[in-house]
Amino acid sequence: MNKETQDKLFSLYINKDDVREAMRSPWLDEKNGKVMASNGRHLIAISKETTVGEFPTRRMLASSIEGTRLGRIPVAALKEALGKLPQEDEYITTYEGRDCEECEGTGMVTVEYRSKDGDEYDIECDCPICEGSGWKEQPRKEKTGRTIPEALACININGLYLDWKYIDTLCQACAIVGVDSLECLTSDITDLLTFKLTENISVGIMRMFAFQETNSIKIEWL
Repeated sequence: MNKETQDKLFSLYINKDDVREAMRSPWLDEKNGKVMASNGRHLIAISKETTVGEFPTRRMLASSIEGTRLGRIPVAALKEALGKLPQEDEYITTYEGRDCEECEGTGMVTVEYRSKDGDEYDIECDCPICEGSGWKEQPRKEKTGRTIPEALACININGLYLDWKYIDTLCQACAIVGVDSLECLTSDITDLLTFKLTENISVGIMRMFAFQETNSIKIEWL
């Protein structure tokens, strides 16, 4: 694997803005012996011998991400399921907005109150400048003209409900690698389902705990 392909794959799974340092860059996992990247809800694991560069070694996972083979799933079936989910308009943020300087974006301020008896109290209330919104200028969002699955829509695979966004990311990873089907496995990690793209590349997705079952599509094996 060349570095460009490697970097594209890792970029799908890390979050450079995460407060957790380990989630902002790939690492070599002690338990699985693979180079991994994750945002805490889904991960990618690449065999060390196929990666380029050096990575810090961490013991992030206590169990293996690969267990019993369940079957194969066509990437086309995943894309079709995403298209069949209830859809909503896609928006992009065109202006990030500005916090209210008075309350520092919290929406709350502390004021002093003196009673008729002369007692003084500190009271928290809505900021009178932003009326409790926390914003001086609200973020602006605009429609892209596309639709995407609704926020709580999910894909049901082997009885686990998986966030559609992570299935979409999985399809993007398959496109980068150039595969049209993938092997599905159980995991020794509770609530994690693993997808093997190639012998050296695997993706794990955690189940959703808040979802709408009516907004789900069940995937069948090949």
